[in-house]
Amino acid sequence: MAKRNRAITAAKIENMIKEGRGQGHGSEYRPWLTIRDVPSQGLSTRFPGWKTGRVHHFLSQLEHYHLRGNLW
Repeated sequence: MAKRNRAITAAKIENMIKEGRGQGHGSEYRPWLTIRDVPSQGLSTRFPGWKTGRVHHFLSQLEHYHLRGNLW
């Protein structure tokens, strides 16, 4: 079974811009990268933000620690 093609092309960047990624404020903000966009063998999590009202995508445990302030 073929793996997912995650190469970034000009067409994919244009689609991401059209989707509104990397734009917005507060709960309307759409992250440029989500955990589905990046191949990972480590820990990746999504966590709801209490200030922004949106889901935050963490690509590593270090990012999660920085926002949450505690290490699992």
